[in-house]
Amino acid sequence: LRNLESLLDMVDAGYALPIAEKNEAMKVHKLAPVLYLERFCDVPSDRDALVKDFAKFINIDARGVCLSGEIGQNRNEPLEVTLEDIRAITLYKFALVVEDVLCEDYL
Repeated sequence: LRNLESLLDMVDAGYALPIAEKNEAMKVHKLAPVLYLERFCDVPSDRDALVKDFAKFINIDARGVCLSGEIGQNRNEPLEVTLEDIRAITLYKFALVVEDVLCEDYL
């Protein structure tokens, strides 16, 4: 989000797409309904195992290097969120982001 020029960009039509457009993009680009975003591998929360288990029930595409070739489509490259990346993320119905740490009182 730090790359957005304004917080209003979050609701800009260029970023927030209607569901009909997301459905069409899923067909055209063969996208899963869910995109998993990760940046660091082998983290204490073992989130990649959670996502692999979740992928048994719903198609998930991954963005980052940790699950290369293990689930859905994977852009095997480090995650750097640019404006172009944000536009690509908006094609998905859901983005799955899981914390990499385990904390009892994390908010």
